[in-house]
Amino acid sequence: MPRRLVVPDPARCLGCYTCLAACALAHKEEGVTPVPRLFLTPLPQGSVPLPCRHCDEAPCARVCPVGAIEPQAQAVVLNEKKCVGCGICALACPIGCIEIQVGRQMSPSAVGLATSIPLPAPAGEQDEKKVRKVAVKCDLCYFRPDGPACIRACPTKALVLLDAGDVHLLAVERRKAHFGAAAVDVQRIYP
Repeated sequence: MPRRLVVPDPARCLGCYTCLAACALAHKEEGVTPVPRLFLTPLPQGSVPLPCRHCDEAPCARVCPVGAIEPQAQAVVLNEKKCVGCGICALACPIGCIEIQVGRQMSPSAVGLATSIPLPAPAGEQDEKKVRKVAVKCDLCYFRPDGPACIRACPTKALVLLDAGDVHLLAVERRKAHFGAAAVDVQRIYP
């Protein structure tokens, strides 16, 4: 089944950070690291959110030493419970959409639960012992029946959820607009 992805429209983006806030809140409610899974990227004409492209070959999943990143039917999903925070996936990501963040430490009994449970710090130890490094990446809010929180929250509708077929049609239209008749020749050579 083709993967889906969130595609931003730079002409509509205000740079208001509403999508980032919605993303962080949705993941906080899910019980995982409460940080955005997309990044606001500056462009000459303004800014645009940059989410994961859920690559077909998913280099991040191929290099993960513990199998914490798994290509699923419509998204490439990272399991924070398995992640050891090594950062190899962030290095492998071709567009830089994986970040290493500070996540809450899981107790051994919490493995398999949907929420993170902070471990109590031994007497005299710093609060840093309660946290651990974890990779974060867009998961298309697979746990939300109404889809990605960023799309629902965007006030200008600058984000759209597309499947692989939609992406192909969009690419064809953009090639035609940019190259005109030459785009048709490219289509025959590289379908």
